[in-house]
Amino acid sequence: AQAISASAEALVAAAARCGIRAAYDPNYRPQLWSRLAEAEAARAAFGSVAPFVDWLLPSWPADLPLLGDALDLPADEALRRFAAAGAD
Repeated sequence: AQAISASAEALVAAAARCGIRAAYDPNYRPQLWSRLAEAEAARAAFGSVAPFVDWLLPSWPADLPLLGDALDLPADEALRRFAAAGAD
């Protein structure tokens, strides 16, 4: 989990450079991010990894804070926004 592992972003970036296909579950848990400015840090971490993955596996509605102020999006709009995050 990115909230507890500084190497998560480096691992995904290295996998992308090597041509390895990667899946990414953001697994946003506010209690894990509380020591790192919560949603702001989680959004930054999400944004740095999502463009490098092949499959993005967000949970609805748990991962909505990663989309910014989109806390009440219906599932179809959330899916469109997560798709726009950059994953293939």
